[in-house]
Amino acid sequence: MSDPPDLGLPSRIVLNDPSPFLSAVTASPWSHANLDELETVDMWALVALCALARHERSEDARCDVYHRSGSAAARFAHAVGFDAARDGREPPRSEVERTVPIQRVTFGQARVAERIARLAVPSDDESESRDALAYVIDELLRNVIQHSGDPLGAVVGAQRMAAGRGDYTRDTVQVIVADTGRGILESLRRFHNVETAQAALEKAIRPHISGTFPEGQTGSLNNAGLGLFFTSEMAKLTAGRFLLATRGASLLLTSDDAAGTHRAQLLSPSGTGFPGTLAVFELPLEVVDRDALLDVIRNRVDERTPGPGTRRWLSYAPPPPDTEHLSVRECLDDPGTAVAFGERVRVLVAAGRPVALDFRDMGIATQSFLHALLFQAVRVGWAMGAPIHVIDASSAVRSGLDYLESYALK
Repeated sequence: MSDPPDLGLPSRIVLNDPSPFLSAVTASPWSHANLDELETVDMWALVALCALARHERSEDARCDVYHRSGSAAARFAHAVGFDAARDGREPPRSEVERTVPIQRVTFGQARVAERIARLAVPSDDESESRDALAYVIDELLRNVIQHSGDPLGAVVGAQRMAAGRGDYTRDTVQVIVADTGRGILESLRRFHNVETAQAALEKAIRPHISGTFPEGQTGSLNNAGLGLFFTSEMAKLTAGRFLLATRGASLLLTSDDAAGTHRAQLLSPSGTGFPGTLAVFELPLEVVDRDALLDVIRNRVDERTPGPGTRRWLSYAPPPPDTEHLSVRECLDDPGTAVAFGERVRVLVAAGRPVALDFRDMGIATQSFLHALLFQAVRVGWAMGAPIHVIDASSAVRSGLDYLESYALK
């Protein structure tokens, strides 16, 4: 067999621009990479590389990741347990108050979740908040491990970043889990009608969506389908970040703390993903009542769980010539504007006037955004018999709109 090609990693790998790294590992999973050539590498990328580099993987699929000198990137990788996890050895002791070392997990993820939660919330005076965080992390790890189909399990790690490090303005904990399994699209296809990786990502962050039971049910014997939903909602509520990359697509959820807004985007170019599944969750560490946040998220689960019968009102047929057209993209970045936009639509349909909503140039939209935009308008439009037409919606956006109808009209 010939030597594997150089992976071609960017010299700086950071979460605010994950596309160059993900494009590289998507293009060539069989490859080699020298950590000494990296200027900056975040913990999340080391966990991802470790999953690809595990020695038990077949030679034609393994990424040979190594280092030969004492470069800063190599020293960091060694300190956080990269070499041990890659080679299947026990993880080293964690750097005090800073990391949960990179390690393999096939079961017992609850113990790892507890360690990560203690890294984020070390004070016993905040034990309830720590328990709530452990619950969310456990749900995330469980989701990835149960659905991957990876015989080697998953690779997990966490790091606490201090304010002032890189682009971090607040103390933050970063939690990462990666596998080289079947990916989200193939996992969901068993019970769900999904055609693209982009649509699968949009669907995966809804409540009660799992590759272990059909849509419309709320759980199987050991899975409630809430892991990715809880994680993405916690990121929104705390102005955190959430990266979900899988075979064929990647979704990045970011927040603007000053403006109190969040945004989801599919990473470019199309097809940028990860050879398995990679989830990265960042949570700011200000003292907040995380237990109360869980109650908010649980209420959203109840609110957004579809009823047994599904009515349809949104139309994807061409609208009549005299229909008023509205561009949705103008309010994409501001949920407050989305509410005002939705009220504008509601007033029009309440008067019995048809509306056409143009979703062009929007690869994806969070369910929170679509909910603010159309929950009331769809209900009023259906009651008044006023058509709401949808124009140029991507498969992922259309999937989100279908889901909105399923609970708005229950």
